[in-house]
Amino acid sequence: MFALLISLLLLNPANDMTRAKTLTMQGDYEKSLQILESIKPSSVNYNEYCYLRAIDHFNLNQKKEAEEWTEKLGDIFGDVPVRYIVLSNLMKSDLSLWKEEKNDLGNIGRDMQQVGGRLKTGKAGKQTQAMQDDIVKRLDKIIKKKEDDMKKASESKSKSEAEQNEKMRKEIESQMKTPGNPLNDSKLGGPQGAGRVDPKKLREVANVWGKLPEKERAKAMVELTRNLPPKYRDAIEHYFRELQQKSGK
Repeated sequence: MFALLISLLLLNPANDMTRAKTLTMQGDYEKSLQILESIKPSSVNYNEYCYLRAIDHFNLNQKKEAEEWTEKLGDIFGDVPVRYIVLSNLMKSDLSLWKEEKNDLGNIGRDMQQVGGRLKTGKAGKQTQAMQDDIVKRLDKIIKKKEDDMKKASESKSKSEAEQNEKMRKEIESQMKTPGNPLNDSKLGGPQGAGRVDPKKLREVANVWGKLPEKERAKAMVELTRNLPPKYRDAIEHYFRELQQKSGK
């Protein structure tokens, strides 16, 4: 008889709820869920049951389930403690911002917290190690993508600058071949870049560039580019650097 009473006491859903609540408070959300899934809540503890399941799923990074159980609070028995309402609303607000993409940083961060919780409760076995390995792989993918994006952006910028310099170089050479035809505003960026370069002067400097001392080159460059917008001044400087390299001086 005594043994039967003990068995009935151990199978009491109220006792299971207490155990589940204790485990949730201790951070052992998986064990708490195992217990909760094995019992059928009564009208007395229905809202507490929903609340505990919501917390457990929330901390296990299970968005869909966490949203489901926060919504069930009060849907049958409307007398919900204020603290449950407040905390469930906070969870709902947070859940609305979660992205479910596996390689989202927020998702990875929540999985890292879950691993930390498992280690804290003494679960350092194969499952935890597998979760840690998965997190590292996902972080590596994010880092690799960031590196690739930065590389592409850098290459695209370099290509654009090279194309711009080459275009301007050709424009300069074309104008230099037309005596008495100054590089006008339309060639130098329009009204915002008002400035003129005498092609005759350009040809003269180009012809003797390799022979000019450094000071004379700097002086000539200042005179040629004084009124030009920066991007065209850079293109002309690039053009003369090429001349210098070709001259070997």
